[in-house]
Amino acid sequence: MITTNVGVLNHPEYNKAFKKWQVVRDCVNDEVKQKACKNAAITCDSIARSQHGYIIRDPNISDEAYHMFAGRAVFKNYTGNTLAILTGAATMRPYTLSGETVDDEPSELPESIAYIESSFTRSGLSYQDSMKARLRELASVGRAGVWVDFPSSAKGMSTGDIKKLGLTSTAQSFKAEQITDWSEKIINGRKQLNYVKLNECYDQVVQDGSDFTRETYEVCYELFLDEEGYYSVKRDDGTTEEIYSPTLGNGQRLTWIPFQFYGSVDNTPSIDSTPLFKISEINIALFNLDATFRQSMWLFGAPTATFSLNQDVSADEFMKLNGLKNGESPAFGGTAYVGCEINLAQINVDSMLITAMDKDVETMAQIGAQIITVGQNETAEAARIRKSAGLASLYDVVENLEEGDTNVIKWMMMFNNQSGQSDEFILQLNRKFLDDGISPQMLQQLISMNMMGKYPDEYLFKVMKDNNLALDGDNSIDYKERLGDDIPNTGINPDEE
Repeated sequence: MITTNVGVLNHPEYNKAFKKWQVVRDCVNDEVKQKACKNAAITCDSIARSQHGYIIRDPNISDEAYHMFAGRAVFKNYTGNTLAILTGAATMRPYTLSGETVDDEPSELPESIAYIESSFTRSGLSYQDSMKARLRELASVGRAGVWVDFPSSAKGMSTGDIKKLGLTSTAQSFKAEQITDWSEKIINGRKQLNYVKLNECYDQVVQDGSDFTRETYEVCYELFLDEEGYYSVKRDDGTTEEIYSPTLGNGQRLTWIPFQFYGSVDNTPSIDSTPLFKISEINIALFNLDATFRQSMWLFGAPTATFSLNQDVSADEFMKLNGLKNGESPAFGGTAYVGCEINLAQINVDSMLITAMDKDVETMAQIGAQIITVGQNETAEAARIRKSAGLASLYDVVENLEEGDTNVIKWMMMFNNQSGQSDEFILQLNRKFLDDGISPQMLQQLISMNMMGKYPDEYLFKVMKDNNLALDGDNSIDYKERLGDDIPNTGINPDEE
């Protein structure tokens, strides 16, 4: 994960949002417990807790006692589970990426952009994998960006040479933490992006003779409109600095920056709310409660023996009568003591903590956490309602992702095409997030009604087609050939004779 020096030449919005992003990422990546136990010198300060550890520490507790206290806690990753379910819902059905529709059928992708199915990014990531990564970013921290670039080595080369060498535009994704600064300016009466600063960090193995070492590199990109209003790129890797000006396929310089912002609310440069932050806060609160609960269980889980001396027996006499030495604890079990009454005491300290945990889990579910329930009967409608709270914002995320990716692909085409224009294409991401297919029980009923002559073949075939089902022994039913073009779209009353 990219780490950045917060507060150094960064946008003010960036500095405010950075800590929230870090909390969400620590929850999603299951690093909360590791950071809770990492630094024993943590105070109760919220900033220190978010940077070093997540269990509030009593300032009077020793380092050893704190590590034992934090080490007992179990972090139940509701945040990561919520993200997994949300992204799974968004990708449960395939997306459409194709050329324009011909005779109601999508055509192949235009040549200018066909390569993105296998190599969309500069590192060779496919469009599908890159899209899924952006989806996770938007559903978790609510921010991402994509920069479309064209190889600077293509400058001055003919179109034929560019194609021969396979030089094509690329789309590079950036996480929220990597987009450190940006600016907008009124140009020709319209607010327009005029500056973006990006930080990219990567490492690689370097060979020196027979020795191999891993080195980390950081590259800073500054995308800007110059004084004349034309787009340029400044690249600085710490040792060399260069400025280049990419052009479209027709040689024309750009008057806009080909960088796409993505957000959880809209795709403007301003930072949107962090979708999983509230869930993460409660998730961490539950982690703290779990530490207290397990500490209490450790202290009071076993019964405690209490010895009440008889009124006529002093402590010294009790020790002497029972052969106990000074400072020695009485043994419990298998030993009888005279001069006292022994009782067992067990303190019930867990009911209030468990109630608090249950309330926090309930609150998370209300604000959209996807919590897996085990061993409970739940109707399909109840599950649908429960999930709808968490999926509501997912519609905005998918719409923003589709809108942004459409712009990105258009820009890539404009770099690749000799005309400097984009080709026609279709991009449609999945928006059906719930499994609304027919249940096996309902399908069995329809088949039984069909066998009794109460449900026509054409209706049954249509239901099976809509649910991607096939009849036994027929894996590729051609419904138009078997039934003609008049497949009904309306239901019937099965009780009618």
